[in-house]
Order: sequence, then C-alpha cells, then structure tokens
Amino acid sequence: WVSDLLPEHVHEHFSYLVSSAEVGTEKDYAQKQAADRYLTRRHSKMSELTRGLLAGIDYEAVLKQRVKNTQFLQAALGKYNRLTPLIDRYLEERSESEALYLYPFLPLADLGDDFAYDLRQKLIQNKIYVPQLWQDTADEEIAGSLAYQLSAETSFLPVDQRYEEADMAEMTGRIMTIMEDLHDGEA
Repeated sequence: WVSDLLPEHVHEHFSYLVSSAEVGTEKDYAQKQAADRYLTRRHSKMSELTRGLLAGIDYEAVLKQRVKNTQFLQAALGKYNRLTPLIDRYLEERSESEALYLYPFLPLADLGDDFAYDLRQKLIQNKIYVPQLWQDTADEEIAGSLAYQLSAETSFLPVDQRYEEADMAEMTGRIMTIMEDLHDGEA
C-alpha cells in the first residue's frame, strides 16, 4: 500500500478551484462533487500543488476572521439558536489556536415543527449553502434525539475566512427575512 501513497498529479481533478475563484462556486459545483468522490476513493500523499497552496496561507488571519464571523453570527442570531449556551461557552473558553469552520444554527423549537427543515431549504434556494452533517443520524426513528437535531435540524452556516463583515451582514439579513417569512407562513 505504500506505493499508493506516492505524490500524484491532480490538476485534472481540481481545475474547478480556479474557476470557482474566478466566477464563484455555483458554476462548477458538480466538478467539486466529482473531485470529492475522487478524494474519498484515493489515499495519497499531498500533491505539490497542495503543499504550495498551504504554505501561502496566513493561518493567524484565517483564525481571526473565522472567530470574528462566528461572533457576528452569534450576536445576530444567538437569541434564535438553541445552541447559544454552547456557542457562548466555546467563544469564552476557546484556545487562541482554534476557530469554528461553520456556525451551528439550531432554531428554537417554538418556531414550528418543520421550521428548521424549511429554513435549510430556503437558505439553499437563497444561495447560502449549508451542509447536512452526519446524514446517517437523520433517521426518523431517532427524531428528537440530539444526534437527529444536529443532523436534520441544524443549519451549519459558513464562517470561513472568505467572508468579511459585510458578507456576514448580508447573510444574516437574508436569514432574518427567511425566518420572518417562514414564521408568517409566507414561504
């Protein structure tokens, strides 16, 4: 298996990265999914391209921006989020070398039975892409459990370093509008 771990040339699998940087992620999303499938089937060393890209990252700036974005979303959405106590505790106790890569938004239970699901669908329709983590735990048989709520009902909002405060403000504005529409039954 050691021979499978040799560095490889991967340019044919990851050209979508350049296109995504130039025109946005939506256009080449299918290519990204194909590259993700390719990576899950392969076990190899890091490519030289990847090594070079990673060497050019200012990790301190990445951490600062992710924390700043998480704080922004927490200030804007915390009163609607069942996970607020955990997020507040995390923000208070986190080490200087860690930051979230997604903001977990689990809407309050009193917003309605299908609210969390409908919110996720509306976010995606509004080009706010929220992954569903741990899909294997979103089984109706365990509905109500924490595992189910985290997978099926939580919208994991982006907080990564690509986003500035203006982006966070635009995103929270969209989220608030969607939540108001869903609450008023207009969605």
